[in-house]
Amino acid sequence: LGTVLEICPGSNIALGVFPDFASHPLRHLKEAGVRVTISSDDPPFFHTSLKREYELAAGAFGFGDAEIDAITRTAIEAAFVDDETRKTLLARL
Repeated sequence: LGTVLEICPGSNIALGVFPDFASHPLRHLKEAGVRVTISSDDPPFFHTSLKREYELAAGAFGFGDAEIDAITRTAIEAAFVDDETRKTLLARL
């Protein structure tokens, strides 16, 4: 599987890591072949959810359904879960 980069776009903006979504490198990383996942960091603190982070990724970075599915597949493949759980999650995708 190799290295997978977990990215939390909402918290990256909230913390000032990047000034706005236009300057966030998520789209460029994905296009460069970096295996990325989208995460929510600390949902209560950042007033977000994983669903909201995926919505942000679709809107701010222009990811279509196929790209969102691929990112989700990467997240499942990289998750620290047993093989049976991984198979179940992948089947639901």
